[in-house]
Amino acid sequence: MDIEPWTYLRELLLRLHDDNPRLDEMLPDQWAIQHPEAVLNYRLKNLVAKRRLEVVAAVTREQAIGPADRQTHTMPRPDAYAFDELTEL
Repeated sequence: MDIEPWTYLRELLLRLHDDNPRLDEMLPDQWAIQHPEAVLNYRLKNLVAKRRLEVVAAVTREQAIGPADRQTHTMPRPDAYAFDELTEL
């Protein structure tokens, strides 16, 4: 979980200066629960947006190629080679 570093640091420094700092509440995961506005969701939003673009690009590519023009690249099956040919090497 990413939190706004400057907001967290400011709160931490203020708490350290306080008479009763309650440092257990200042653990990042506990602090983030109490301050949801400081949780950074930009990475999650970026990942979702990137994935949507990839899906759109794949669909567009599929529509442009079409099923008849698609090239398939397959590996030959191991049993397609004759055993005698392999032993000659």
